[in-house]
This record gives sequence, C-alpha cells and structure tokens, in this order.
Amino acid sequence: MQGVMPLDVAKELIAPAVAVQVLDIYLRPERTGYAIVWRQVTGLRTIKMITNDEGQQVINALKYLAQLDVSETRRPQSGMWRYGPQLNIRVATVGDYLERESSVLRILYPLTKDPHLFFPNQFAMLCDLARQRGLIAFAGPMGSGKTTLMYQVAARLAQTHVVMAIEDPVEIAHPGIKQVQVNDTAGMTYPVLLKAALRERPDVLIIGEVRDAATAKLAFEAALSGHSVFTTIHARTTGGIAGRLLQMGLPAEVLHNSLTGVVYQRLLPGQNGPPQLLCDIAAHTALTALIDTPQQCFINWQQALRSLYSDGLISRETAVAFQYG
Repeated sequence: MQGVMPLDVAKELIAPAVAVQVLDIYLRPERTGYAIVWRQVTGLRTIKMITNDEGQQVINALKYLAQLDVSETRRPQSGMWRYGPQLNIRVATVGDYLERESSVLRILYPLTKDPHLFFPNQFAMLCDLARQRGLIAFAGPMGSGKTTLMYQVAARLAQTHVVMAIEDPVEIAHPGIKQVQVNDTAGMTYPVLLKAALRERPDVLIIGEVRDAATAKLAFEAALSGHSVFTTIHARTTGGIAGRLLQMGLPAEVLHNSLTGVVYQRLLPGQNGPPQLLCDIAAHTALTALIDTPQQCFINWQQALRSLYSDGLISRETAVAFQYG
C-alpha cells in the first residue's frame, strides 16, 4: 500500500468483490494487523492482511466516503456510499475495548427485474400470492436476499398499484416505490411510520422487519384491512415463521385470516454459475397446518436440494451444508 492513497485503496476494495458477488467485506483487527475478509454464500474468506496503520487509514477513508465522523473511533456509526452509477455500499464501523476500529461493508447490488431462482416458477407463485392481499413473511439469514426478493415482487405490482416501503435503513432505491426510513432518535419508529403509511392508503406495503409484537400487530391490521404486506422475520425454518408470529402474541385466528404465505430462503452456490436463490414456500393448506401445529420444519426444502443435486445444479457438499436451511 506504500505510495497509494487510502481513498484509492478503499475504492479498490470493491471492484474485485463485486466481480464475484461478495455480500460483505470486513476489515477487522487481528494480532498482527488488519484482515480483509469477504463473506460469500460459501462462507468467509480472508483475502489479505495489511498493517494496523494501513487498516486504520482505509477505515478513515471509508468513513469519509460514507460521510461519517472520522474522529469518532469508539461509538458505532453507519452510513451509505455511492460507488459508481449503480452500486450503494453501506458502511458500518465500531471500536472495541482496545480502541481498535473494525468496519463492515455491505454491497447493495442493483435490483434486477427477475430473481435468480433455481425454480423460476416460485417467483410466479409469490406474485400470485401477493395479488391476493394479506401478509407474506420472508425469513432467512442475513445476506439471503430477503429484501431483494420483496422488492422484485413489489416492482411487478408497482406497475398498477401504489407501493410504499418502511425500512431501517433503505437499501434498494426504487423510483416506483415511495420509501421512508426508520429513525428512532427522531421518533420515527416502525409503529409510528406504519400508522402514517396507512393514512396514505398504499395497495402494497413493505415493512423491512417485524421486530416486536407492536409492529407485528400493526402489520397484520394492515393486511386485514385489505393491503398486501411484505415483511421479514427472524426464523430458522419455514414452519418457524408461523411459530414466531404466534410467540409475538398474534392469535391463530388472525394468522388464518390474513397470513397469505411464508417463505424461507437461502442463496446457494451454483455448480456452473453465480449463486441462485432457493425458496421454501408455504401457502394455502400447508400454511394452515403450520399455524395449527407450529413446528420447526420445511415443506419441500430437502426434496428440492436432492433434485438440484441430481440435476447437477449444486454440488453434494452444498446439498449437505444447506440441508437444515
């Protein structure tokens, strides 16, 4: 890095990562310096080591690009940086007890018209469910494409419907969707913004995440009043989504009346191409059974993995690694 400006190094972190669809880039302090680590669908991969001084210089450059406070090295900060004409980079920094900063860069790829699904008919199924009105809940680990998939379904509907999104933060800019951002400090919480959004009478409402019982209650009230609602929730399986909603205090009767579908999803490394999305969807009678008898289970997940492996679309290692979601 000698003789190269930290700003240039910060920008050069992105191009090779984007070329292989990296999800996140970590700059984290270790015993001998800073590690630059990629998170891909296959896991973490250390790319290179740089010195402590170089690491701090690059983090300062990233904070400058994301319009963060360069002098603040302990408190958590987050911001956005526009990279080129189409990419947004979300930058988060925090200091540890030894006053060493670390940083995470989330690469926000531009929205494609259609998702890259192993089973393309699943997208048509989701669009059909969305047109029925009610709530569709999406689950999967961070980086599994939940927000992207919600937006792709919403974008289809935005051609003939009013679509509004409430997120924390807004990650995917879309000109056809009215987007508002949660700001807890300013009192703009999910419940407050949800109440305001319903007064605007959108046909489709994206709620970035159901975090608590109050938000869940409002989301289902919106669904019961005739809106199509998309949201994400923390759950480990398809069946776990219904169970989590019941744990939040929502009566089973409410779920029966307004929960249209639940989706568990993961990005899987393809055998001969880029990562693609595998979804496990419960609707209609399968969803009714999950509400009546909540359990950690899948609908067709293992069967789909076996099919993908037998067709040569994923490796045996991938099928085994993702068999439990």
